[in-house]
Amino acid sequence: MNKLLVYQIFSGISSGIYSILVMFFIEYLPGGVGEHAAYALYYLIFNITLSIVLLPGGGLSDRIGRRKVLRIGVFLLALSGFVAPLATQVWHLLIASAMSAAGLAFVSPAQSSLVADISLGYRRQKSYGIMMFANVTAITVGTLALFIYAALFESVLNQEIYYRLILGISAALGLVAAIPIFLMKESPILAPNHSNNTPEDSLNGDNNSIPRKRGSQTKYKNEERQPNGVPTSLRRNNVVLKIIVINALIGLGAGFIIPMFSYYFKDVFGLSQALVYAINIFGEIGIAIGSLFSPWLARRAKRLGGRVGTIVAFQAASIVCAGYLALVPWQMNLSLAVIAYIARQDFMNIIGPLTSSLLMDHSPKNRRGVVNSLTSIGFDVPNAISPYFTSMILGIVSPPYGYAYAISALVVLYTIATVIYSTIRKADKLLLLGQAQIRELKTSESAAEDGW
Repeated sequence: MNKLLVYQIFSGISSGIYSILVMFFIEYLPGGVGEHAAYALYYLIFNITLSIVLLPGGGLSDRIGRRKVLRIGVFLLALSGFVAPLATQVWHLLIASAMSAAGLAFVSPAQSSLVADISLGYRRQKSYGIMMFANVTAITVGTLALFIYAALFESVLNQEIYYRLILGISAALGLVAAIPIFLMKESPILAPNHSNNTPEDSLNGDNNSIPRKRGSQTKYKNEERQPNGVPTSLRRNNVVLKIIVINALIGLGAGFIIPMFSYYFKDVFGLSQALVYAINIFGEIGIAIGSLFSPWLARRAKRLGGRVGTIVAFQAASIVCAGYLALVPWQMNLSLAVIAYIARQDFMNIIGPLTSSLLMDHSPKNRRGVVNSLTSIGFDVPNAISPYFTSMILGIVSPPYGYAYAISALVVLYTIATVIYSTIRKADKLLLLGQAQIRELKTSESAAEDGW
């Protein structure tokens, strides 16, 4: 976990610089691609490559071990960072996009599965929250550095030097981020086949039973169970399948406008690059803080319906904020638009620890890499396509009014996804109850052994 946190910090700072700057750099480079279409193509190649490589990456993390796959991924990410500072044509950045996507396809399922392997229950949610906090905070630091850099040098440096200098720094940080991953030592969890058992696995026993207490007596219900302690009855709820469908809807909806929000503020309000960076910084700060507290809130928000209820409530709030952003071209109120943008960004992203733990809790341990990959593919493929729809919409209905149609598509698709999320509340409640009973059984058995 310590090495993963160090990796998240340096890679996050690098990403905070790169991800926003590349949107403007790709329009600066020659290549015969029109405005908005260049970044849409970059985004398409990134997501298509990511989708193609994700399943092999997840499968390899299950078969040959998390550590080896992490090393492959961080190597590709570090290498891709050095392409952008040397790029002279748009297609050079498209190569960098494909390389970074391939690297992320190896890192993402292996890292998410590893965190799930070494934590359980509420600790799993907190682990994802800490990882997300570290990453988002680092991204915020990178974006803040970019904001200061733009404020100081945007009107002073030659444009080519302005872009290449900071992109080179981003690449160097990405290289530093790879070091802790290569310093990871072998362990049973990182080894192939993941044969070590977690406390939850070992409690299932040969009789595949979970405890049920009634009064002062403990009764057992025999039931076939998956390797991670998920009862067979829960598999009939198709929770993982529903989450994949939800991610496909969210990915399609997000692609309509999320990659274009930097252009949104420029086209609607005429904001400079530096001010766009500043708005993103405030959003990232909210995500960083919220990701630490969302597991705590979900554990105590019984009226909301626990973990799934918290996810549904936060997504609904995000949808309301996005709905207002669709009306902004007629309102032209910058302050309310910024507040709605930041709130939408925060509400939708601080539930990341909850959605990650939800997916992993309902996934077999020896298939976590594949499940992570399938879920990411469900998001990335439609997410890669919809920015092109937005570029077509903006070609027909010029900014700022064209953005209203794109954001409306997001609202409709997010609403459908939120409704589907609400249907898995019962299945998740049963799973969390089973996990609590298993931990209670372990505690009682340990007490009995001490007494003996």
